[in-house]
Amino acid sequence: MKKEIESLQLYFRDYSGEILPVDFEYKEEDRDLIDFYNTDAQHYCEESISKVINVFHEEELVGYFAYAVSEINASHLQKNDRFAPFPHPAIKLGRLLICQSMRGMGIGTTVLKKVATIALDVREIVPIRFLIVDSMKQAVQFYLHNGFVDSGIKRGKQKDLSIMYIDLKNLNLT
Repeated sequence: MKKEIESLQLYFRDYSGEILPVDFEYKEEDRDLIDFYNTDAQHYCEESISKVINVFHEEELVGYFAYAVSEINASHLQKNDRFAPFPHPAIKLGRLLICQSMRGMGIGTTVLKKVATIALDVREIVPIRFLIVDSMKQAVQFYLHNGFVDSGIKRGKQKDLSIMYIDLKNLNLT
């Protein structure tokens, strides 16, 4: 994999059943993300459970992300915000993986902007208020740095995922 990107000229293409290349670099803690892409992504797409998008720099696959329609419980939102006491519509970033050698170059942030743009586009048709993610422990700082709020709620098998969100109502992508 390339070690530097001169500019973030990324493009996105719908997943079409491929598996990750053998030289795709990752950490062992990313194994679940690798397994999802290689074994479950096609089924999720075929069943309209999730949309999976590949991220390319030039012709090189440098990552992927998956998203779906979801909701966030009003009790998970900051207490100083006034929301109706029912679940609120959201787009959930279900998976995000960037090749290990390409991390720290702004690709993940560019992907978040892409997902937010998708959420805002969907919002033109149906109500969507939040962009949410169940962040793995090692990614919490990345999401905080990119404007997500940590709800303080943990979930997952070992309560190792943090529910995080961005309110799309006032989101500025510039």
